[in-house]
Amino acid sequence: MLTAALSYLFIRHLSAMKEMQSTIAGIEEEKKKATASVSAIQTEAELSILEKKKMEEEKKKFEEKNKKMWTMNEAVYKEKKKVDEENEKLLKEKEKLEAEKKKFQEKNKKLWDQSLAIHKEKERIDVMRKEIEEKHHNVTESIRYARRIQRAILPPDEIRKQWLPESFVLYRPKDIVSGDFYWIEKVEADDDDEIILFSAVDCTGHGVPGAFMSIFGFNLLNQALDEHNLKKPAEILDFLSNGVMKKLRMHNEETVVKDGMDLMLCAFHKNKMKLEYAGVHNPLYIVRGEELIQLKADKHAIGDPYEDDFTGYNNYEFTLEKGDQIYVFSDGFCDQFGGPQRRKFMSKNFRETILSMRNLSMAEQRAKLKQVLEDWRGDIEQYDDITVMGVRV
Repeated sequence: MLTAALSYLFIRHLSAMKEMQSTIAGIEEEKKKATASVSAIQTEAELSILEKKKMEEEKKKFEEKNKKMWTMNEAVYKEKKKVDEENEKLLKEKEKLEAEKKKFQEKNKKLWDQSLAIHKEKERIDVMRKEIEEKHHNVTESIRYARRIQRAILPPDEIRKQWLPESFVLYRPKDIVSGDFYWIEKVEADDDDEIILFSAVDCTGHGVPGAFMSIFGFNLLNQALDEHNLKKPAEILDFLSNGVMKKLRMHNEETVVKDGMDLMLCAFHKNKMKLEYAGVHNPLYIVRGEELIQLKADKHAIGDPYEDDFTGYNNYEFTLEKGDQIYVFSDGFCDQFGGPQRRKFMSKNFRETILSMRNLSMAEQRAKLKQVLEDWRGDIEQYDDITVMGVRV
């Protein structure tokens, strides 16, 4: 019984031991599970800490990013405000430009209208210009024809050289036609001496008015010889003055029209070697050897009425010697502007020039006078008609 009881107890003990072992095994298993759970919890806790740390870092980054975004947003706001202000300025500028554009369009329209008006005026002016050019051409051609007529009344070079073998003429009109002219005629004296009349005449003005006056003067000189048989220079000047006074001098209460001429008229008696002369304003130069003799003229203008103190022009005589050189001229050479100071050439320089060329031939004297004139004048326009006549006896 005891054995059975012991066996029973042993079995129960074994059973309890097994049960206990099973319980212990379960506990161990639970422990393992708990350990695993704890480990998982620890791992999870560690992960939570890391996650928290990461989240904090992310939060910090987000805050920094948010701060940057705020800063950027503030900058964008300021920039937007600036852009808005610029837009407002641009809008005002646009409005201003629109107003300017409108003004410009209005101005452009006015300019266009003016351009059309100018174009029409230009067309009208072109028509007038063509008419004027045509008239100018016709007038110029008429003046050129008048020049041919005027040149035709001048003594031909062949006649001059025949009557005055040693002579020259420098004739330089300012314009197409001239108020200057030179005149040469031959008459027989009562004592069968041969008389050569010659003169340089300077009429009032130059160009067309002077040319008309020169033709009138030329006709009066020829009338004095051909119709009145006058031979003395003073008588011819009296006739010339009376002719101008009667034909061209008109007196009334409002105006006095003065037309006249300055001249030196010479009568060379070839056989007697005597020179008669009479003049108005322009003197007479005679070069004898190294001396220049100046013979003055009367001051009473051609065409002026005769008064108590003037009864007629004076007739002078001068005895010539072989080789004497006689010069008659208008005032154009002396009055020509030029030189460094752009002043008149003047009579003193003219006399010095005449005297300096006394040993030259007549052709060489003409060439020298022409060169002196050109050098003095330079680029200055010719001031007046120029006539110089030289005769060597």
